Amino acid sequence: MVSSIANSRLLAQVSAMRQLRERYPHAYQAGPLFHGTNLSPDQVLLEGIPANDGSNFDLADHQRQQGQTPDERSALRGSCEQAHIPAAFAGTGGYVYKFYPVGGGIHLNAALGDKQLDLVEGRLEGALMPGEHEIAFASYQPACQIEGYYQVGEFYDEHEKSRLGRFVPNPAFKPLPAWPRF
Repeated sequence: MVSSIANSRLLAQVSAMRQLRERYPHAYQAGPLFHGTNLSPDQVLLEGIPANDGSNFDLADHQRQQGQTPDERSALRGSCEQAHIPAAFAGTGGYVYKFYPVGGGIHLNAALGDKQLDLVEGRLEGALMPGEHEIAFASYQPACQIEGYYQVGEFYDEHEKSRLGRFVPNPAFKPLPAWPRF
């Protein structure tokens, strides 16, 4: 069950993700996604993936990881369509969660386009990490959206491949639609 505070957070996130989907329809990604973190299943399966302290839904700012204040910091988190990639972000002993994001996700490289230098602004524009598979999603995701998780084992080669443990299902998995109405 989602609390009224969480409902208002979700409503704001859904609105922001809807705007991103309208701006980048070719980059929109509907569930399931994988997110790597060191947050324990005891917390995540009870409370969900917690919101970060940002409120900025700008994809380029998210990719640059800029922002000093909550209004400037990203309200997005990273994920991808394959479980082994976010394992590197979780690290040995961390967790990779399979979930269906409320509001969906936006593939960063597809949305931002090719990297190019903006000579007027003096900075790089477009996708800064060509070939990366990151899909940005609104940071808070309720526990009911999480299908389950893998624990990350030891990394076993120079390409940082890791062993994922067995998939542990979430008994409270009852996903909301991507675009819920509260």
